[in-house]
Parts: sequence; C-alpha cells; structure tokens
Amino acid sequence: MNKQKPPSIIYQFCQAITASFNGYLSKQQVENEKIWLSLLETLSHKVYAEQLLFRNYADNKNYEFVYIGNQRIHPEAWVYVNDVLLRKLSLANNKKDKPTNMHELLSFYQKSSLDYRWHYSFIARSLRPFNVNKEVEIFFKPIADILALQCQRLGTKYGEISKRRRLQFGCYGLRAENNYAEVAEELGLDDVLDALPVPLRPQKEPPLELLRVIESLNERYGLLRSCGLPPEEWMTRTELSIDQLKQFKQLLKRTKDRQKNGMDHWPACRDSFEELKAGDIKFIGYATFDDFYFFYNAETTFSTMHGEYNDPEDCELSAEQCDDDLMHFLDDNPELFNPLTQYAFWRLVVEEIILHKVIKDPHFIDLKNQYPDYAKLSQDQLLKTLQRQLNDIRDSYIADGS
Repeated sequence: MNKQKPPSIIYQFCQAITASFNGYLSKQQVENEKIWLSLLETLSHKVYAEQLLFRNYADNKNYEFVYIGNQRIHPEAWVYVNDVLLRKLSLANNKKDKPTNMHELLSFYQKSSLDYRWHYSFIARSLRPFNVNKEVEIFFKPIADILALQCQRLGTKYGEISKRRRLQFGCYGLRAENNYAEVAEELGLDDVLDALPVPLRPQKEPPLELLRVIESLNERYGLLRSCGLPPEEWMTRTELSIDQLKQFKQLLKRTKDRQKNGMDHWPACRDSFEELKAGDIKFIGYATFDDFYFFYNAETTFSTMHGEYNDPEDCELSAEQCDDDLMHFLDDNPELFNPLTQYAFWRLVVEEIILHKVIKDPHFIDLKNQYPDYAKLSQDQLLKTLQRQLNDIRDSYIADGS
C-alpha cells in the first residue's frame, strides 16, 4: 500500500492561513490586527519554527519569546511576517500583460464575496480604462476608495518591468459590473486584505492563488534559510541574486553528499566548488574558493557546525591560536590594520561573530563614524569593503603560520 506523501510545510501553512481567513473574513468587517496576530501565533508553533522559520545555528541561546496577551510569539515569526508576508510582489518578466500572483489572489477573494455583484469581477490591464470618469455604485465605492489610496501610496515606486508593461498594455483595473477602479502595480498581502468585499465565502482548501503567493513570497527567504544566511539581514541585500542562492544551495548539497562518503567539510566544499565552477565561470559570483569560503565563514551560521577553518596547507585557525598568536600577528603587522579592521578581524576569528552582526555592534559603529571613508558607505558597500580587506588580512595571517 502506497503511503501518501505528507503535505509541504508551505501547504500546511496555507491551510492555517485559510482557516484564519475563513474565521475573520466571514464577518462584516475585516479585523486586520487579529488576522496578523493569528498568523504570528501560528508561525510560533513548533512545526513552523523547525521547518519554515530561519534557525540561527551560531546562536546557542534559547529564543526569548514575546508575549502579546497570553499568546507566545517566536521572534523569527516577527521577521517572517514583516519581511516575507508583508512584502509586495513585483511583476515577473514572463507575465507580459497578465496580473501578478497577488493581483490574482485579490481577484479570487473578491469573486468569493457573498455579494453576487462581485462574482464576475476581474482585474486586467487596459490602455483605455472602462468608464473611468463615471460615478461608481455604492457597493463598489468603499473598495474603489481603498484601491485609489493604495495607488497613491505606491506612486511610481515599482519595478522597471512593471513600468514597461504599463506603457505597453496600460494600468491594472478592477471591473465589477459597470464599475471601474485602478489597481496598484504592486500589492502586498495587507493590501489584499484591505480591499475585500466581506463577508466572503469560506474555502475548504487553500486556493491555488494563495499557494502561489506564499511560494513566491517565501522563495528568497527559503533559499537564505537553506544557505544559512540570516533573512533579517539578507532579504534586502543585493550581493546574491535568487539564481546565485540556488547555486549556493546546490554547492552545499554536493558538499554534504561528499561528507556522507567520508570527506571532511573543507575539502568536500572545495571540490564541490571547483566542480561547479568548471561548468560555469560565473558560478556564485566568487572568483576563487578561498574568497567564497571566507564569505561562508564570515556570513553564514552553518560554518559553526563544521569545526574550524582548515586551509589547504593544514594551517588551522584554531581556538588556541586565536588568543596569543593573533595578538602577535597584530603586533607584528600594524600596516595591515586600522581600528575597524582590527576590531572586526578579532571578533570574526576569536569570537566567531558573523560579519553582518559585527557592523551593528555599537563599538564598531562608534569607530566607523570616526572615519569618513567608512562612515559614508551604505551597509552593502561597507560589507563588501570589509570582506575584501579582511580577505587580504586572512591570507597574510595564514601565510604567517599563525
């Protein structure tokens, strides 16, 4: 007898969202705060904390849960709601004149209104909006006013693909019977909840439109989680694209497969990198394995699970070195350091603090502000600058025999 494959964690989460929506959207008024609180509480359950939310392997401390009333909220649930669920979806290049997944979700829920006048509503682009100056009917006006406010808030702050498609095919518009309202180019899940003609008909299963939205919203977060890169820092950083994160995940999988066959982590990771790099010279955006591996140890939380850094010559940045020998290295090579790089290198090597946390350290910020060349850099520029400088210092440290 074949056992049915259990549903994915995304599908399970969509089931929970649907149960919440069925409860709150069946009423005469949407209670957004209660919906978001219910999702925070759901995400704090053990199954989601272990299978969906990011886990910081570098932090051995127990999470400090936040209490809202009598509900215990996982801190990473806050990150997931703010950085994932509340993110606006931009238009994919292959959509052409079609709506985004979020527009399709809005349209689905509007059609599920108990008010029959919404059952044949739809959202589509048009260069010649229908009855744009005509006064809308009373049932339509509250939604039209909300959509107008969303357009005003977004303004022109949407992606280049949307701008081109808008010029080519016109703006998005919602039609219900003889009523028309423009719809913003990009929507978030909160925008959808605001523009629903409640009460809605309950859904027995998660609608396909909801699954597509959650999968799209979760894509970058899920890849960051798989690669050990804290989403709180990396959701908005631009160094690694979605494609590069997929390559990173592929590299880690091949590394793990080699380790299962008896290889140590460092050579397994190196061989996997070189194998994949041979097939794609632009693989993951790092020219050499040493550059990648330094980034891996500096930025990811997985590195704490694999022991210390081992270089090809069996030079090891061990705990014993890091106190006395590193002090000697600092004293013997003052030309390699300034106060910022010295502080950052010490925290990386001795205390194993990942770089994105180092630059938020109050002492580091005070040091940075004393140096105009660093103070003027954006966070992304600062990280890239420090990574390059610390790479050079690391190479000298290893070559020194320390």
